[in-house]
Order: sequence, then structure tokens, then C-alpha cells
Amino acid sequence: SGTSSTNNTYSRTTAKTYMTNHYATGTFNANYPDFTGSGGDCTNFASQVVKAGGMGHLGNFSNRDAITSWFCTSSVMNTNNYSATWTLANKFTQHWGTNSLGSGNKRAYECKYILGQDLYDNFSTLISNIAVGDIIQMTNNADTSRYHSLIVYSKTSSAVTLAAQTNNTNNRSLKTDAQNNPTMMFVIIRIKSAA
Repeated sequence: SGTSSTNNTYSRTTAKTYMTNHYATGTFNANYPDFTGSGGDCTNFASQVVKAGGMGHLGNFSNRDAITSWFCTSSVMNTNNYSATWTLANKFTQHWGTNSLGSGNKRAYECKYILGQDLYDNFSTLISNIAVGDIIQMTNNADTSRYHSLIVYSKTSSAVTLAAQTNNTNNRSLKTDAQNNPTMMFVIIRIKSAA
């Protein structure tokens, strides 16, 4: 966890507007590479949303593999133009949060690991602090094999919908995902305090 002021300039409104404008095929932002055909575009899109919300780039091509770097400077698909943390789900978590042992760059306000069954059984309590623009990742292992990054698109007291690219959506249900995947680990990365 960070402090209550971690990333207090992050604009959830701007992040949501970006999701609305760019989640669907045909509305992808041409200023960024499209990784749909080469492993998936979900983390690239999550990074775009977080950047649109106001989080700044860090690092450059000389340290692109460091977990302290996070950047994408061109739509050209060349590894000098983007960091590993921008496009790879595991590296994204290491930059913004931590692994399950607490090791990481910890740029976000908080990073939590929750089994699907626990998330479903305690849904109202566990989602009380997440908000639009926070990141949800799905993984078969707490430290490796994250296979999808999604962004909180909307939230009520009983429902959370998620946006993503690759499987393009802005109305995927977090509760249904938790119910259908009880043994899967969900990673919740809160960019800033929800309050």
C-alpha cells in the first residue's frame, strides 16, 4: 500500500473517457502499437488508459526491461519504443504493484491478490475501495502467468464492469469472472486511493 495521496492527480474521469473512445476494434488509438496479433493487446490498452488518466512515463530504451521503467513513445512496433512493463502483464504488475511476496516498484496505491472464490463470496466488501480506472489482472499463479489485464469501467454497490482490448469489451462482469474461476488468482491494482 502507498499513502492516501499516492497518484492523487490520476483522473478516473479521463481514464473512463479514454476507455469509452478506444476499447473497440476500429477505435484503437493509432498513436500506439497494436499487439492484438502478437500475444494480445490487453496490457498495452491498460497502460494507455493509465497514461490517459495522467500517469507519466518513466525510463527510456536504455533501461526498457527495468521494472522502474514504463513508457511507450511510438506506434512503431520496435522494442526500443516501449518498455516491457507497458506491454507484458507480469511486468506491468511489477511496475505498478508487487509480486505476492511484496517485491516490486509499488507505484500504485495498493496491490492485492484474491482468489476468485474469496472475491465472489465477499464481493461487496472487497470491491468497496476499487474504482473506475483501477486494473484487474487474472492469473493462474500469484507471481507468473498473468494472462489478462482489464480496467474497471464502471462500478455500483453490487457490480463492477471491466473494459479490455483483445477480447474487446466495456461491460465484462468482474463478479461473473470470479464466480466462474474460483481457483484463479485475481490481482487488483488500485492506482490511487478510491476515496
